[in-house]
Amino acid sequence: MEIRKGKLDDLTELQKNFVRARDLSVYSFNSNYMYIVEDDNKIIAFLYGDKTENSGAGILLELEVLQDYRNKKIATNLIKRFEEDLKQENCNGILVFYSFDENLYKFYNKIGFKNKDTLLAGLKEIK
Repeated sequence: MEIRKGKLDDLTELQKNFVRARDLSVYSFNSNYMYIVEDDNKIIAFLYGDKTENSGAGILLELEVLQDYRNKKIATNLIKRFEEDLKQENCNGILVFYSFDENLYKFYNKIGFKNKDTLLAGLKEIK
């Protein structure tokens, strides 16, 4: 499974198969930070992020992995790819919001995000 940049042609499949992709639009695919993972020509995961204005940080907006593919480090690898691309643009962190979801909090904490506000947001410094 390889991580690739998202293409506008991916939008229909994403919106059909992923809850978090329902609000994606053409604008999302103009971003430098739309990543797709496929298995046998089927999209199994995606990450959509952006850069915050004037802060030197990225923001992880959407991340989803199909249920059958979870716990295989796919989400972790997507975040690493996002981090690598942000590093190339001299960004110093990634911000994520996890909306009181204890499982997301534990996942992001495990991969290096530090809690910024009780179960609401995390920040990972890029070194």
